[in-house]
Amino acid sequence: MSLSMSLPPPTGDSMKSIEGKVVILGAQGVGKTSLVVRNMGGVFSDNISPTIGAAFFSLQVTLAGYRVKLQVWDTAGQEKYFPTMAPMYYRKANAAVIVYDVNNEKSFQEAKEWVKEVKSRIDFPMSISVVANKIDLSDSNRQVTMNRGVTFAHSLGAMFTETSAAQNIGVKEAFLKVAQGIIEIYNCNSHAARPESIRPLSDTVLLSSPTANNSHHTTYLYQTTSIDNEECKPEEDAQSKSKCFC
Repeated sequence: MSLSMSLPPPTGDSMKSIEGKVVILGAQGVGKTSLVVRNMGGVFSDNISPTIGAAFFSLQVTLAGYRVKLQVWDTAGQEKYFPTMAPMYYRKANAAVIVYDVNNEKSFQEAKEWVKEVKSRIDFPMSISVVANKIDLSDSNRQVTMNRGVTFAHSLGAMFTETSAAQNIGVKEAFLKVAQGIIEIYNCNSHAARPESIRPLSDTVLLSSPTANNSHHTTYLYQTTSIDNEECKPEEDAQSKSKCFC
């Protein structure tokens, strides 16, 4: 079943536009930035510099009658940068993508620690996706089997995708699943408070439309913007929290 068929379409004739914040987590070198850049239509490079601090990307996905703007935050996998960035990074996040390298057992174990980090920071509804990257290198080097990855994801109630940023395998599917999760949170419980950070968009412009044969389409919106540390406001975080758990 396609992703587009697993979600009910919005009522009415107009496409529903919503926005969500996505955080990309994982050890240094697992390919977090490469996945995002590849999904935005960029060319894969072995020479992408490690992210210092955090970087911000914005892209748009249409899926099952919804137009979803994803605010994607990519962070350094190095622990020395993260403590000072974490409050800003997690604030009002609606989805987390946990990335590991299938050829690196340590990165898989660190992925489990990133899940604990997410759960300790956020107590409102969040969609979690697990992404197993670098499958193009896995013929002789693979250390983490697909079954282990699937079992890990299922233990979290998370979605799972195997990807290769180098060969552009599974990348768009991974981000479609992120959009799917955000839509499901948006529709979680009509009687409960919706997370403030998932909100309708009134003026989003879709730069291109799906073809007649495709129910989803990914649209590149903006260039990469580097994000420096900024003052965090815990009181805003508290106001944004909701108790609607799906």
